[in-house]
Amino acid sequence: MARVTASTRKEQASLDVRTLHPEKLTPEDYISLKAARREISGFLYYWSPPSHITPLAGEVRFRQTASSDPSSFAQGKGYHLRLGMPWSIPLFKISFVEGSRPWRDVLLRDGLVSVETMKSAQHKRRQWTKLHRVVHSLYQPFVISLSQHKHIFNFLGWQGLHQCTFWNLCNAKGAFYRHWAQPFIASERPGIIVSCFEPSQLPKHAGTRTIIMRILEVAPIDYRTRSGRSRCIPLPTEGELLPTFVYWPVEGTPEYDGTKTDMDRPKEDWWAPWSVNVDQTYYMGDMRVLFESQDPLGLPKKDMWMLHLAR
Repeated sequence: MARVTASTRKEQASLDVRTLHPEKLTPEDYISLKAARREISGFLYYWSPPSHITPLAGEVRFRQTASSDPSSFAQGKGYHLRLGMPWSIPLFKISFVEGSRPWRDVLLRDGLVSVETMKSAQHKRRQWTKLHRVVHSLYQPFVISLSQHKHIFNFLGWQGLHQCTFWNLCNAKGAFYRHWAQPFIASERPGIIVSCFEPSQLPKHAGTRTIIMRILEVAPIDYRTRSGRSRCIPLPTEGELLPTFVYWPVEGTPEYDGTKTDMDRPKEDWWAPWSVNVDQTYYMGDMRVLFESQDPLGLPKKDMWMLHLAR
């Protein structure tokens, strides 16, 4: 038995963790925590990723159950934070933080994590002093704020961890136009959304490894217009693709052919789905590791991200 410290958003509780193996739980493993001004009861457990995803993506999770009977675990419900994102403690944090040593002992003892995987997590965690959002597979939900200029992603594949920086997701010119046509900057309600990456099925991307961003959940959102173009951006809508401004050459630029200008096109053509061809871009090319973790079962898109939320 190992004594560890588990954190909710506002409190910490000292817990006796005997196991994190879902099949080895006993009534003594049933615990109660205070979270979001209410008490939740259930079992801590370790989520092991399926075989097509690197084992480095494992996490400790909390499942709420109706009773202390371990048989209620299967019918339980995972504890979720804002916008339905699961509460979790990733293996990267467990492998590295000194205070998490009891977690490591339990995971290794129960065979939930191999010694090789634990050492690999420790090594890769030292490479990146700050892990922002770690994305290991297509359709995996993550939270972003459209009011931010800079978004850092850590893409986790079988060969390691790759960090990419995205500028202004609603502006195709990214870092070159950090404020222009970015409609959600400094708004009172900053446009927090849950999204996921998925392979594009759009006709214009046929035959390419192009990734688009699907909007799964949306918090209340406001505009903060900086130009006339930003007034016509489609509001982020659940189930739709994230839009981005489509740049057209203007007079004075090498791409300008002397005929069409940015203002000649209709407003409905100013915006198109955000997309990245992972084989044609350098600084976002590390996203290609997401194609390493495609589900061989070929589940429908909705089923894929629902499974991520429900696990």
